[in-house]
Amino acid sequence: MSLGPLMIDLAGTELTAEERELLRHPLVGGVILFTRNYTDPAQLSALVGAIHAERSPPLIVGVDQEGGRVQRFRAGFSLLPPPRRIGHEFDLEPRAGLALARSMGWLMAGELRAHGVDILDGVYNDFSNEEELREECAQGRDFGMDGKTLIHPNQIGPCNEIFAPTADEIVWAKRIIAVFDEPANASKGVVQIEGRMVERLHAEMARRTVTIADAIATLS
Repeated sequence: MSLGPLMIDLAGTELTAEERELLRHPLVGGVILFTRNYTDPAQLSALVGAIHAERSPPLIVGVDQEGGRVQRFRAGFSLLPPPRRIGHEFDLEPRAGLALARSMGWLMAGELRAHGVDILDGVYNDFSNEEELREECAQGRDFGMDGKTLIHPNQIGPCNEIFAPTADEIVWAKRIIAVFDEPANASKGVVQIEGRMVERLHAEMARRTVTIADAIATLS
């Protein structure tokens, strides 16, 4: 089943039977989490895992975690400065501001991704300007984001085109998965593939690559 266009919320820290049914509806494509859905990192991982288990490809899971007053997960996460603080640093010294933005972005993304939360770039409002939309999508992809939030149907095609893994990336990802799935490698943290050292974390990244490619393929 392909992902639908709706992103829904949840009532609490665990899925209810009614919510599980909603998550399986073909119009639903993701879940946005709030402070009421969080108690600690272990609970978050369990909740995200339960959400992902309801669909294949798995539903998108997002949260507003910009920093300052807009940080839904606090206990067990690094407290991030408000974005205006980053802007103030940029006003004083552009290089310092950019360095702070980059480091805070990596910190936020790393902590969220460790618990299965997706990292999505913000919207591009000028939906009639495809050229600049493509530039923003490419920038987001290069920063390691999983996708981009969109506001107009015309933005879907260019966004999917840019964020979709290449054919070579898909072949390599499937090769990594196949090697780690071999019984002889079940307990190994590192293997050699075609002369390269590949760690088990790369297998998880490879599975994500294939999942993204499959999700986009279902929309084509």
